Amino acid sequence: MDTAQIVLYQAVVMFLMIVVGYICYRIHIISPTTNIQLSNLLLLVVNPCIIFISFQVDFDARLVSGLLISIGLSVLSIVLMMFLTRVVLKKKPEMQYKVDRFACIYTNCGFFATPLVSAMFGSEGVLFITAYIATSNFFMWTQGVGVYTGKMNVRQLVNCLKAPTIIAILLGVILFFCHIRIPDFVYDPIQFIGSMNSPLAMIVAGAFIAQTNVVKAFAKLRLYYVSIVRLFMIPLLCIVVFALLPLEDTVALTVLVGAAAPPAVSIMMFAAKYQCDELYAAELFSVSTIISILSIPSMCFLYTWLDGFISMFLPF
Repeated sequence: MDTAQIVLYQAVVMFLMIVVGYICYRIHIISPTTNIQLSNLLLLVVNPCIIFISFQVDFDARLVSGLLISIGLSVLSIVLMMFLTRVVLKKKPEMQYKVDRFACIYTNCGFFATPLVSAMFGSEGVLFITAYIATSNFFMWTQGVGVYTGKMNVRQLVNCLKAPTIIAILLGVILFFCHIRIPDFVYDPIQFIGSMNSPLAMIVAGAFIAQTNVVKAFAKLRLYYVSIVRLFMIPLLCIVVFALLPLEDTVALTVLVGAAAPPAVSIMMFAAKYQCDELYAAELFSVSTIISILSIPSMCFLYTWLDGFISMFLPF
């Protein structure tokens, strides 16, 4: 299978796991409290494990180069999102505009993109997606807070550096550059825990979706427009830029998946914290997550096609 087919196959698998989470919530196997606890387990334990394990590979200059390029592309992508959302999003009502802008800039790169790139490229893809996760976290706790408050919060950024995901990245990078491999009896438990990432993330997403009236949400035109901006306009802009650069497919597609993912789960948490229409944020998360099952494979296919087309005319 080519890359687009792999992504489509994995997207279908992820959708079915989302359905399982949806059903589990509806038949009361999962409660709202349980889902928050599962989300915390995913964020604080499982996700850091899969990220840390991705760095437990032999030191390779190509991987270092790919990681640095991934950081550069991640910064470029997020900055492009910041400028584009100022231009194309409707600024009224103000509370919904803040939710829209945050949702269009900050994606579900940890829970949603990580399982996809893991299926596409294995641990190498996870290694490169950590660049997007770290970059996104940095901007989320500075510019992202500023979207809601009108000012950036450096103190929140310091707290962000204490997050298990960031600690896992930093520790993984140190061991990678120092050529240190952890013993098997430590490696295996971490790997087994990390392997829960894909099913647990999708079940949690499905349970979040089940907490909204999906039919009612899909009747709101504004949600479609914002989803189009998040899932199509922004990735298309990234595709054009990436296709014009001499990039390795693994790096480009990994960052593209991060940039094309649906909004982060944190849009609901930030909306609640800053009193900006939490219900609307939940509806936007639900609609865009469902649409992304088709949009992400489409964007990957389009990049692969455009990159191949441009390569016929450019010398790289």
